[in-house]
Amino acid sequence: MAVVIGSEDRIPIDVPFKVSAGPGAGKTHWLIGHIRDVIAHSNKLGAVKKVACITYTNVGTDTISHRLHYDNDCVEVATIHSFLFANVVKPYAYLVADEIGLKTEGLIVVDESNYMSHGLAYELLSDMGKLWIDAELFSLALSRCRWHYDNHQFVGFKPKYAQPAQKRKKPYKIPNDAYVYFKKYLWSQGELSYDDILYVSWLIFWKYPQAYKLLQARYPYFFVDEFQDTIPFVVDFLQRMGNEGAIVGVVGDKAQAIYEFVGATARQFDYFTVPGMQEYEIHGNRRSTQQHEFSNNLYK
Repeated sequence: MAVVIGSEDRIPIDVPFKVSAGPGAGKTHWLIGHIRDVIAHSNKLGAVKKVACITYTNVGTDTISHRLHYDNDCVEVATIHSFLFANVVKPYAYLVADEIGLKTEGLIVVDESNYMSHGLAYELLSDMGKLWIDAELFSLALSRCRWHYDNHQFVGFKPKYAQPAQKRKKPYKIPNDAYVYFKKYLWSQGELSYDDILYVSWLIFWKYPQAYKLLQARYPYFFVDEFQDTIPFVVDFLQRMGNEGAIVGVVGDKAQAIYEFVGATARQFDYFTVPGMQEYEIHGNRRSTQQHEFSNNLYK
């Protein structure tokens, strides 16, 4: 059963945790306070050992960084994509580069949609000897593609449907190797999409699980804000980090999940656990309390 705490309350710094709180309850405020506690009192941090704090938007990253008032010597605040790119993909991509045809020199992250043109689709189909596929349809299908994660592994890069609904009267199959060819075209130039960062990270961890230990040694604390938006691969990643000894803490509101289309669900929040995890709930509405205090001060 979850223990009820306030947004100003503190908990032991070396205990994994899951904190659930509704809108305005002060969960991010609480997490920032907890990180400050860890930095002030932990003996696990050092010159190369930091607190990792993951958010899901650049705005969230900027907000937490600004409110913490600490530099990167103590804590690394990042989105999951930027964190994995910097700490997993860039240092270890060479281990899987030959297998997937990835150029690691000058590796960059790109907006994949910029490449989904009719002209490039035709060029790729011509290279593959598949000009029987309509280039316009192929470019539309590529725009609907994403990496699919199922049963703890990525199972392919493809769209749910090759055609938009209004053109789906007749079945039209595009072979999976056409989608893979598009990926390899980007990878051969040293270019990854944000989705690719997750796939390449998973591949590295899957083939070289010792990478988890190396990451845990550098980040003994791993905290996640807005955990309700965490996708299944990242849930597996966090559980493995917890199993390797990292102090994993997650904060969120399961009623506010907005990324169900990529697998984030309330059930996922409920069932997430790591060894030794304690559960807490923050009740109330900190925003309304602050507004009440502000209004009172106006009339003093």
